[in-house]
Amino acid sequence: MLPSTHRTGSNRAIRIDFLGPPGVGKTTLIKSALASVRNAGRSAARNCFTDMDQALAIAARNCSRLAPRGRIGTGCFRSANGHGRSFWYRVIRLLSRRLANECVSLQKMEDVRDFVRKHASVVHVLVSEWFDPALRFEPLAARYYDFFEWIRPWIIATKYATDKIILADNSRFTKGIAWLLNSDKLVEAAGGICAVQACFQSIAGPSAVVCLNADPREIVSRVRYRQEHGFVHPAHRDQDDEGIMAYTATWLSVNARATAVFRRWGVPTLVLDANAPIHTNVHSLLTFAENVRVGLDSGKA
Repeated sequence: MLPSTHRTGSNRAIRIDFLGPPGVGKTTLIKSALASVRNAGRSAARNCFTDMDQALAIAARNCSRLAPRGRIGTGCFRSANGHGRSFWYRVIRLLSRRLANECVSLQKMEDVRDFVRKHASVVHVLVSEWFDPALRFEPLAARYYDFFEWIRPWIIATKYATDKIILADNSRFTKGIAWLLNSDKLVEAAGGICAVQACFQSIAGPSAVVCLNADPREIVSRVRYRQEHGFVHPAHRDQDDEGIMAYTATWLSVNARATAVFRRWGVPTLVLDANAPIHTNVHSLLTFAENVRVGLDSGKA
């Protein structure tokens, strides 16, 4: 049976986060799954599945309907894919402006502030110890600001893109919780395993997790292929083959342990072999997502 924090999510989208080292094929799998749904011709499924960029556009439209006057335009969201954080910031600005006089005010960051107040000890560990290594020499206040600006779109999409199944890549929150769970010292600093679990199963966390595994040597081949075509992940920059394999092996171990913990918490999890044929993994993913939706719907009854 799913935990109560998941069963009571009638006012939130179903967000499925993906874990896996860089180069394992998370984005490729998500794009292939969405393409498969579109090509299947099933309108119900096609209207149900989405990615993070589209989910934010849906959240913007849903929020604009809270007030009939001066609804925000959503035409700018049609070309959202690939715009990254700059797109997220634009969504936040539009939503904040539109909802400034509403009881659900994103201008005041109420959703994020409530999340941080409820899970302050876990957030502090994520921010101060891991959240963005590039900010390790910045003041703690700057790191908190970066955390607020990053986590806000994920909370918005999860809370307001209702009735959607969001296939979400690059969730630094889920990745951060996975990293935290591999250190007993950090778990203790975060307030204990129960505090970490409550934070993970809050509005910022996913409804389910998909973990992709692969042979580190295969990751090296994929990384080199991408580099030949002009894409270099920051984690792989200036790394030789041995360094990439060591980095990949570390995160495979971290994700495996975290996935086992998520499963004990009752969070639906799926482990896939990234070396399997893509159509096999797409079928497994879509079946898993549908089972998650059915399980959550039955839990709401």
